Amino acid sequence: MCSSECGEPGHCSDAGRSRLSQQQHDEDSTRVSPNQNEGNEDVTAWRASLVEESAYCNEEETLDERVEGALLALNEAIAQNNAMQASYTNAAQTLYELQRAAESELEDLKHRHWLWIDEIATFESNKREIKVAAAELSRISHALLVASEEEATADEALGVQKQLRETMSRDDADGWEAMKVVKQQLRARRDSARARVSKLSSEQRHYSNEVSRLTEKVLSMSYNIGSAFENALPFLSVKQSYIEKQQEQHLELVQQLERAEEAKARVRDAMRTLEEISMEIHEQRRRKDSSRSSDGADADDCDASFTDPPPNCAERSPAGSSVDVTGHQPALLAS
Repeated sequence: MCSSECGEPGHCSDAGRSRLSQQQHDEDSTRVSPNQNEGNEDVTAWRASLVEESAYCNEEETLDERVEGALLALNEAIAQNNAMQASYTNAAQTLYELQRAAESELEDLKHRHWLWIDEIATFESNKREIKVAAAELSRISHALLVASEEEATADEALGVQKQLRETMSRDDADGWEAMKVVKQQLRARRDSARARVSKLSSEQRHYSNEVSRLTEKVLSMSYNIGSAFENALPFLSVKQSYIEKQQEQHLELVQQLERAEEAKARVRDAMRTLEEISMEIHEQRRRKDSSRSSDGADADDCDASFTDPPPNCAERSPAGSSVDVTGHQPALLAS
């Protein structure tokens, strides 16, 4: 129920009407309709909403402490992200410059020491081939042993079956048929194992000869390899130093990238927090706008009471009663 500016029950005075009209005009000038931006409201546009903050601050003239804290956190996160991105860019640039300088220097040294470098490369390649051939020889030797055992087992089983056939009766047709099937199966197993033994034996001889050949070659080269290493030392030293620096710089680059990703995550978290606060502020303003709209509707009802006063304005006194209006002061609309 609103308090009317009444001179007598049910009728508003000119002064009351003027005060109601002025207050209604003030509220309309500062009120934002809840449906004004309906359909295109961007709750993440916190920058624009903060600029308009003062228009909605009645008794709270200062910036919301939550917004201020969230802004400070966001600014700090952005500053850290920029610093981490700069560090990552510098690390990537350093690695790139290191690679270019090292490649140029190594190419020059390789051109001057190519003879010794090729000899060392051949020596190292032969050693790697020996390891590969030796590993393959070991695998084949084991497979050959297994196949030989399978062949021997099948031969032994065939010998036992032959002895059993000698003791069987000629009239046992079913037994002879079963023995025939078993004999065929044992022969198939033996023949398969024998074929594998033959193939594996050939491969074993090949890799055995290969290991012997490469070993002799490496031993022959080892007499002069020391001189080759000594002559190629400038190239080898620079290459080793470059490899170590490249590994260190690459590790630093990976660490910088991880820190940059963490900084980006902090920026996203800070923006999310600020957006949540912005949504809360928008909701608070919506409730205030709704309340003001309700108060405005009550004021319109009171204004309409000049011709047809509603029940929620001043109630009429019963017939025959007297109302003392001496000293009555106009009342403001309840907010």
